[in-house]
Amino acid sequence: MLLLTIMRKVIGYMVTWTTYGTWLQGDDRGWVKDAEVLGANKKLETVSRKKLKSGPIRLKRREKEIVRNCILEQAQRRGENIRAIAVFSNHVHVVVDRCPDEIESVVRKYKAGATAKLHKAGFACANKIWTKGFDKMYCFNNKELNARVKYVMEHNNK
Repeated sequence: MLLLTIMRKVIGYMVTWTTYGTWLQGDDRGWVKDAEVLGANKKLETVSRKKLKSGPIRLKRREKEIVRNCILEQAQRRGENIRAIAVFSNHVHVVVDRCPDEIESVVRKYKAGATAKLHKAGFACANKIWTKGFDKMYCFNNKELNARVKYVMEHNNK
């Protein structure tokens, strides 16, 4: 019951996911586990790197455009309102209003759709493109939502 009460108050999300092998647990830049930002841990990063099945995936300019356009098209088709989006060589940020579907399902569809479009465009990858899972930040009011939009928009210009 508490979860339902909380979910009714959510007005949006900021979701972030990374490309395979580019932002490992223990990374110097910090990393997220269970919504908690954790610091550098060289030993953990080394273990994480050894577990990789292939090299890191980095998207080039055209590939980033494909991912961005795919996510925007999917969202429009399903009636989801994306407030901000930034696609980088090693990660994606999306700020989206609360959706009828669970955010986990929405992100799965974004990632799967982008993967399909990349493969269709000739993006060759021996392994997967995206890291498993994603990070989500809940927005409970317009101030939080606008702050996340501002962050993504400023991040997009770097």
